[in-house]
Amino acid sequence: MNRFCVPVFIMISGAIFLNPDFDLSWEKLFKKYLRRIIVSYLIWQLIYCGWYYFAKGGDLVTVAKFLIGSYDHLWYLPMIAGLYLVTPLLRPLARRRQLLEYYLLLSQLFAWLLPTGLDLIRLWFGQPPAQAYG
Repeated sequence: MNRFCVPVFIMISGAIFLNPDFDLSWEKLFKKYLRRIIVSYLIWQLIYCGWYYFAKGGDLVTVAKFLIGSYDHLWYLPMIAGLYLVTPLLRPLARRRQLLEYYLLLSQLFAWLLPTGLDLIRLWFGQPPAQAYG
């Protein structure tokens, strides 16, 4: 219950962006929404890397890893940028119910059934299941 806000924010963003009445062009998506996310992400990455290097006495290799990766809680910004990038592809699905149901069935298959089935096969042959986090 304490991790309620991020999934709800993603659902609200999806409800707004996938609404057929919402005016969303590629130009508006890139110039207004994605540009803001990318600029704020880069600025905060530089701030955190500078803080890590100067205040904590970090080495340049670790700072470079932070610049390439993401600094702790900034994972959300690349994730929401990726969702915004697939929004124009998902909008036609949201307009047609039958196509949406087919997409949800396929996504359920590949996101849950396929990994679960592979883990069951591994267990059947005496191998440990694949680890989700490393």
